[in-house]
Amino acid sequence: MKKLCVLLGCVSVLFGGEFYYMNGGKRVELTPVESDAIAPRTSQNLLRFKDAQGKDIAIPNRLLVKLKDCENLDKYLKMYEMKIVKEYPNNTFLLETDSPKLAMDAANALSQKPDVIYAQPDLIKKWNLR
Repeated sequence: MKKLCVLLGCVSVLFGGEFYYMNGGKRVELTPVESDAIAPRTSQNLLRFKDAQGKDIAIPNRLLVKLKDCENLDKYLKMYEMKIVKEYPNNTFLLETDSPKLAMDAANALSQKPDVIYAQPDLIKKWNLR
């Protein structure tokens, strides 16, 4: 029994934490689900998850990025094969990638750059009306 517990612990360390995004400098772990709990009106490819509170989240192939300055924007666009969908004031951009996984990976990598104020996937959450 003890060996089984140790084995399960090792497996969870190896495979756990594969999906996450950064929010306010903190890592938000996500658990993949096969669910249609979030059914947007578009037919785009989405990754579906539950967050630590059990809320349904879908991630499309878009991410939001705010830069201190736009000096490295072109470099980041080429590096992660992104294009600008919309530009907002104050160096904030809605960017698009080829896949939701690439959007999440690019957001996580960009959030570690010193000239990026924040970068996170464009999250789709289910609304609960009261």
